[in-house]
Amino acid sequence: MRNRSKLRVVCAVLAAALFAATCAMSLADEARPSRVRIGVLKGPSAVGLAQLMATRQGEYDITLGSTPDEMAAMVASGQVDIGALPTNMAAALYNRTSGNVQILGLTTLGALYVLENGEDVREVADLAGRTLWATGQGAVPEYTLNYILAQRGLTERVRVEFAAEHTELATLAAVGRADLVMLPEPHVSTLLMRNAGFRVALDITEEFAEAARLAGKPDMALAMGCWVVRAPFAQEHPQAVEAFLAAYAESVAYVTANVEQSAQWIAEFGILPQAEVAARAIPNVNIVSITGQEMRERVEPLLAVWFEANPRAVGGAMPGDDFYFDAHAAR
Repeated sequence: MRNRSKLRVVCAVLAAALFAATCAMSLADEARPSRVRIGVLKGPSAVGLAQLMATRQGEYDITLGSTPDEMAAMVASGQVDIGALPTNMAAALYNRTSGNVQILGLTTLGALYVLENGEDVREVADLAGRTLWATGQGAVPEYTLNYILAQRGLTERVRVEFAAEHTELATLAAVGRADLVMLPEPHVSTLLMRNAGFRVALDITEEFAEAARLAGKPDMALAMGCWVVRAPFAQEHPQAVEAFLAAYAESVAYVTANVEQSAQWIAEFGILPQAEVAARAIPNVNIVSITGQEMRERVEPLLAVWFEANPRAVGGAMPGDDFYFDAHAAR
C-alpha cells in the first residue's frame, strides 16, 4: 500500500510538472510574434539587409519606405515593430514619442564622400580657398562638414554652396558645372559612372573620425543609420529583437563578402536602381552591425555634436538612458 501511495504521489508530481511545462510553453508561444514587421528605407540603410531579405522572408514582413519621415511615421504608428532611420531622426522620434522608441543598433556609418574633377584635393587642408558643393543644408550633412572644418581651422577658408537634392548636384557635376562636390552613395557611384574625370578625394567618415580624435573623442563615429524598435515591442519580445539583430549581423557579413550576388538582390528588391551601381556602392556605404555598449559609445557623443549644432536635429533634447536598448534589462 505504501508503494502504491508513493507511486500516486510521484505520478501526481510528474503530471503537475508536465502541466506547468505545457502552460509555460503555451505562454511562450503566445508571447512570440509569428512574423516581426521590419521597415527599412531604400538606399544605403537597406543594403546590409539584402541577404536576410533573400533567404529569410518567411520570418519577417519587410516594408521598403522611400523617405525617413515616412519610416518614422510607420514606427510611431505601430505599422512596423523595427525600423531603419537616420540616427538623429531616431533621437528626434524618441523625444517626439516621449521615449516610446529605442535604438537597437547601427546599420551604416557615413556614406558621404568629397569627389573632385581633378587631382588637387588629397586632404582636408586642400579644401582651403575652394568652393565645395554639397547637399543637406540645415541638416546632418552640413553639421558634419562644419565639424570637420572647425576642427581643422578651415571654417572661414572653405566656401560651401548647397544644392537642393543629391540628384541635382550629381547632374551638375556630371555635366561639368561643379568640380568639387560632397555626395552620398549611391550618387557617388552614379557620378563616377557618368563622368570618368571625377575621383573620390575624401572619405567623410574617415575625416570625421580624425576630427573627433583631434577633439579628444576617439570613440565617436559618424553613425548615420540605425535600427529603432517600439519600446513596448522590445519589452514584450526581447528574444525576437535579439534574433533579428543576429540575423541582420549575418546578413551584413554575407553582403560584405559576396558583393556580386548581393548586388543582384539589391537591384531585384529595388533597394538601389541597378546591380552595377549596387556593386560599386556596397564597399562605400559602410554597412555595419554595432549593438550594445559599443553602439552607445559611438552614438551618444555624436548626438551631442549635432545637438550643439542645432538642438532640433535630435528633437530638441538629448535622449535619456532608456533610449539605448539593453537586452539584459529587457529580459
